Amino acid sequence: MKTKLIKSLIAGALALLAFPLLAAPPVVTATLTPSSTNISVGDNFNVQVLAQLNTGGDLTGFGFVIDPAVLPILSFTGYSVGPGFFDVGSGNLVSGAFLGFGNANSNVLLATLNFKALSAGTNTLTTNGTFNGSTLGLFYLDANSNNFDASLNGSLSITVKGGGAVSAPDSGTTLALFSVGLVSLAVGRRYRKSAR
Repeated sequence: MKTKLIKSLIAGALALLAFPLLAAPPVVTATLTPSSTNISVGDNFNVQVLAQLNTGGDLTGFGFVIDPAVLPILSFTGYSVGPGFFDVGSGNLVSGAFLGFGNANSNVLLATLNFKALSAGTNTLTTNGTFNGSTLGLFYLDANSNNFDASLNGSLSITVKGGGAVSAPDSGTTLALFSVGLVSLAVGRRYRKSAR
């Protein structure tokens, strides 16, 4: 009985050594770069999402979510995937699959996000790409055709300035415009009388 227990423990230990322990995938921090830092209400602008790939493998796909509920000052109007990727996302799921190889150890443009500024304020744009095994995260393939994955998360504080208020003209300008209007009426009336 003791021998059977020892054999079972040894077999279990060997099984653990044969299979790598499951661990959370590493996290790659996305760099979010806005097209402008001078954003006013009503402006359309975009944000580039880049990932520095220091993994030794080629990125074959990515996915992250833009949650519009946390962006009350912005409207997420769409996106386009970076060069070499084809679009496999929809709505607020930004996702792309890479058609080739050769992007290992480089700074890769994943997508360009498009926004419209709705109201003044400051808010944080986040890319939620916590690896889930199907649609979110970064998907890699190394030179030996081994798959490995990572999470992709990033954030950017965006400030939208209030719309420029239309100022009323000063009193001198108002008086001058009023006078020009009265003179125009008088000239027009005189012209009509002489035409009869």
